[in-house]
Parts: sequence; structure tokens; C-alpha cells
Amino acid sequence: MDKSASKVLIVDDNESIRGVLAVLLRSEGFEVVGELSSGEHLIDSFNRLQPDIVCLDQEMPGKDGLTLLKKLKEINQRCVVLMITGTRDPEFQQMAVAAGVAGFLTKPFSQTQVIKEIKQVDHARKVLSNAFNPYPNGPGPNSLNVVIADDSSIMRDLLSILLKSLGLNVIGEAIDGKEAVTMANEYKPHAICLDLEMPNMSGLEALEKIRGENPEMKVIIVSGHADREKVKRAIELGACGFIIKPFEAQQVIQTVKKLLF
Repeated sequence: MDKSASKVLIVDDNESIRGVLAVLLRSEGFEVVGELSSGEHLIDSFNRLQPDIVCLDQEMPGKDGLTLLKKLKEINQRCVVLMITGTRDPEFQQMAVAAGVAGFLTKPFSQTQVIKEIKQVDHARKVLSNAFNPYPNGPGPNSLNVVIADDSSIMRDLLSILLKSLGLNVIGEAIDGKEAVTMANEYKPHAICLDLEMPNMSGLEALEKIRGENPEMKVIIVSGHADREKVKRAIELGACGFIIKPFEAQQVIQTVKKLLF
């Protein structure tokens, strides 16, 4: 096994789902360090195995995934958890996002979806672990204020560090479209980095509201999809540019420099 391979712990009471995920992950070079059929021993296993990523089922006998997610975040705020779920219920998604989930693996999931989601958060995790801050004393007095809106905790963390490396002042982090609109109206930042896919209110809906009330505000769309219609609509609504996931540090920095400076 490659010592540099990212370690994944799978927690799901469905044996076939555990098996499918394990095969997919190993085929992509990940190291599956454990497969748990319940959340009963998750905390002990997490502390012992120290996985880089946890794939955690939403519903299991005895302990639900949301409660376990919160416990993992209490142990390590930066732990990367992907929630395995069979629901697209906005209320549940909102609670998971607020608790710090990095993303969702929605059943029935395809091989492409699983690999894309896990690779995306793993890439962000690796970049984040090697990130540095060339402005240890914080932004300067004339720094531009920016708000970040993304439902993935790890994506917010990574984008925040990259923006701060440019001397920008990240004054707010929104976890959904509604919160993004509220922060834009309340904080009046110079710019907002807005994810397209978020619970509660989509990025396009938030973009329309933000630009309608703040026509001078620059909105940079953040997306993992190259949907032509959404891109076209975002431009029509006034987006000034795009950042594509997974984030490549230098590409993000160059894009933001071009758009904001």
C-alpha cells in the first residue's frame, strides 16, 4: 500500500454499500482502513485509525449519523466527513451542513459521483494541509472584504486560506444561499464567492437577489459542474467570473487577482 494514500473509514449498516464503496475507493488508490456496521465504536476507531476521510451513513441502528458527525467534529474540527444518505431533505442537509459536513454521497449513487465527490474533498484536504499564510498579522487596513458561501466546510476553509493569502479580508462564511444573501446585504463586502449548489437556496437564486440589491458587488461563482445553461444564466445575472472545483491553488489566486485587483 502506498504510504501517501489517503485513509478512509467507511461506516454503514448496509454490507453491500460498504463493499461497493471499499472496492471503488481501493480502485482509485485510497486506503480503506476500516469498515464499521454501526456507529457504536466509531469514536474509538477514529482515534485509533486516524482516517483522513470518514464516509458516514445518515441512518444506523442506535446512533444516527448527524449525532456522530457532531462528535467527530468535537474531537477534530478539521476532520473530513462525507455523509451517506438516501434523502435530499433540505432540512436534514441544512443541519448536516451546519454541523460541518464536507459533502454528501446520495443513494443510489453512481461510481462517477462517488469518485468525484471523494477526490474533490481529498484534494481540498491535501491543499489545506500544506497551506500557509503569508499575512500572519491579518489583512491590511485597506484590504478588500470578501464573503464565502459554500455548503462544504472543507471548501470554505480552503477558499478562505487562499483568499487570505492574497491579503483579502474574509468577513463572513455562509453555509447556504439564504445566509449568503443575508451576509451580502448586512456586511456589504466588495465581493462574494458563491457556490452554485447549496441547500435552502441555490447559488443562482442567491446571485439574483444579491445583485438585485447590491448591483456594484462582485460575485464570483464557485462550481464543480460545467453546466452550460447555469453558466450562461450566472453571466446573465451579473457574475463576474468563475472558480472551478476541485480548487487548484494557483488557478484560484490568478482568477481572484484578475477579478478583484
